[in-house]
Amino acid sequence: MRFRMTLVLTLVLLSYGLSGAEPNILKVSVHTESLDDNETWVGVFEEGVTLSSDSISWSRESTPEFFVTVSSERDISLVFLKKNCVPIVQSLTSELLEAGLNLKFSRGVSIFGVVTMVSGESLPEGRVSIDRLHDVEFNTPYPELLSWEIEDDGTFEIHGLRPNFEYLVTADAPGFMPAIAETTLSTDETRREVNFQLAEATFITGHIVDRFGTKIRVELDAVVSPLESQTTDVHTEFDDDDDFRIGPFAEGAAIALTAHDDLDRRSKVVEVQTPTDNVKLLVLRWIPFSGTVQNEETGEAVEEFQIIRPDIEGGSGINISDPNGHFEIEIDELAPAVSIIATGFLYWESSRYMQLKERDSYDLGIVELKPAHTIRGRVLDSTSRLPIEDAVLRRIQRQGINFSIWIFNNVITTTDSDGEFELSGFSSDGDELRVGADGYQIAFVPLDDVESYLEIELEPSNGSISGRVVSGDGTPIHPAWVSIGRQGYHRNEEDGTFSFIWLKGTYQVSASAIIGESDVLEVIVENEQHISDIELVIHEKGRVHGTVTGLLDGESASVGVAGRWGGVQSDGTYEVHGVPIGEHLVTCVTTKGRKTSATVEMNETMEAQIDFVFEGTSSISGRVTLAGQPATELEVRATPIDENHSGGQSETVGDGTYLIEGLVEGDYMIHVISRGISQQAFVSGETQVDIDLGSTELSGRIQASESVRGVHVYLTGSGDEGRFQMHTTVDEKGFYRFSGIASGSYEVTVYHENFKTVTRTVEVESSVQDVDFQIQSKDQKDKEVLTKFEQNGL
Repeated sequence: MRFRMTLVLTLVLLSYGLSGAEPNILKVSVHTESLDDNETWVGVFEEGVTLSSDSISWSRESTPEFFVTVSSERDISLVFLKKNCVPIVQSLTSELLEAGLNLKFSRGVSIFGVVTMVSGESLPEGRVSIDRLHDVEFNTPYPELLSWEIEDDGTFEIHGLRPNFEYLVTADAPGFMPAIAETTLSTDETRREVNFQLAEATFITGHIVDRFGTKIRVELDAVVSPLESQTTDVHTEFDDDDDFRIGPFAEGAAIALTAHDDLDRRSKVVEVQTPTDNVKLLVLRWIPFSGTVQNEETGEAVEEFQIIRPDIEGGSGINISDPNGHFEIEIDELAPAVSIIATGFLYWESSRYMQLKERDSYDLGIVELKPAHTIRGRVLDSTSRLPIEDAVLRRIQRQGINFSIWIFNNVITTTDSDGEFELSGFSSDGDELRVGADGYQIAFVPLDDVESYLEIELEPSNGSISGRVVSGDGTPIHPAWVSIGRQGYHRNEEDGTFSFIWLKGTYQVSASAIIGESDVLEVIVENEQHISDIELVIHEKGRVHGTVTGLLDGESASVGVAGRWGGVQSDGTYEVHGVPIGEHLVTCVTTKGRKTSATVEMNETMEAQIDFVFEGTSSISGRVTLAGQPATELEVRATPIDENHSGGQSETVGDGTYLIEGLVEGDYMIHVISRGISQQAFVSGETQVDIDLGSTELSGRIQASESVRGVHVYLTGSGDEGRFQMHTTVDEKGFYRFSGIASGSYEVTVYHENFKTVTRTVEVESSVQDVDFQIQSKDQKDKEVLTKFEQNGL
């Protein structure tokens, strides 16, 4: 007993010694229905127990009788807790101090059940917890009071609950998602069954990269569907390789992931189903992108259309509905082009290489779509004049278009039992129709009038060409592509053989393989003539191979020779096929702008090895500013004075900084490519060079008798690295501006397909120089100038 009183006095000094108040001691006796747990927890609260109450103290008592020391000058409430018993809340009174307190705990009502996996198997480990012990949620430092272990057979039982109170019950187990149930026991219940089924906890792994392919650590957001499957907080962690792991999520949940940084750059939403590994998120800057879509023939607005941003991930479509045909969207900085699809019109694609990374916004101006026409007709046998069923008709678009436009506008159909067909998707001029059928010679029909009903005659043909593709020593080569000109091509068989049927006429037959190409043979086939034993001999070309070492983290490389390229593999090896006999320059370039070259002699062995080593360990970094402000997304290139050294390049980021690594010690010219500004620096170790572009600018206004919205302005100049070009479009009032340029002579070209092109030479000398243009509309569209600038990457 002396030990017990000593403990009580110590508590008195800690809690009340500074107040000078006389402490009181309350004797407490505990009685329970079952003595399987003798511990009692005591909480002392000031001014009652409420939702916002904080306890003055908590203690744990292990004997049936104990003492509680309290202040006589305060409004005190006591909370008594015992595992699996109903809590007791008691206000302290003078009468209670004199008489002492006899506690009679009861078991109350209970919740019981079983915890299983989704498969139905019971979970032998884990815990079930509740959110409260009382109708008021008070803080307790003893979490074990709110938690019960799951038995080996997956069952559990919670005692000490009150009827008519809502409890939040949670089942949790290692490796599984928590399951939560809300339940309220009625006054006439003594037990309620609540069962849980836990889904396996899964994660998503991957990495986040910037526009250069470098791994970065930024914020990662996850939207879960169905939302109710997410019963716990989501956490993201990065490892030493900057790969992320986010979760946990319920197995099979649909997750929409987005990465973003503090500079308002973000990734596209990537939707995955858990678990998923190796997710890649590309964080980019997004740019306002606008324009107006019209019918080329009528000038009327196209009200419904879809804008597609083509990319290696398949692109994404944005549906637009606007009575004026106007759109305003956001597009990422790497988009080389956008395309537009509208019902009743041909596929349209913008100029490639829009250079969005250097723009704050982009206005396409007026986009004119060509109406798609429908042709009708029938296909007949030229001899019998009988209809041909199942003839295949394919649209062949005019020359001079890029591949993606051809793919989208490529349409095909077959004839019915009457030989008739209907095919949509043709322009009013310049298209062609390819018609073929089994047993007939392929015909190419020019479409000069899309409104006329066509009668197409096919000439019966039953000839064939067959043979095989071989090497110089007669060994079959596979795979190889065999072509007979416009009439068709296909891949040969494993034994090198090939065959074409339903032929009649003159054909240019050739084959190509990874190791080389054959000569072109002219073959004339009469009707029902079968020409076999054609040998297409591949003139083998050589292979250049080797290793590339010294690459930096996140840096990849390619090797090119004789117009052919091969990528460097993860083990540092590369190979380039199809190199002819003779002397060739072999060049290795990296994604960080480093380049090195060597000469190789390809001889009759058809094998040559060149190994490349990037030895530089120095770096140059700094900050590029424009009128004192950070200049972002500008290409900075380090060109070595010594031609035997390798250079490098980088791009300024949000704060205007750049970093070029892997340089050999020596003198370099540091160029800001798109501004024609250069300066020399000696690079050794970690060298810093800041570049100020100054405040020189060329600006002005473009005016015409009609709206100049969407007019392009190109600025062409010369620097140490050769000619460079800058591009902008005018604002809604026709103003343009080029900032941070060097003094010197420039060509300014003003272009729009609806106006006559104007080019003027301008000498930029002062810090701010204005050059205005008055342009005139034209009837014929001048596309040559735009093509010129597209070839230069603008």
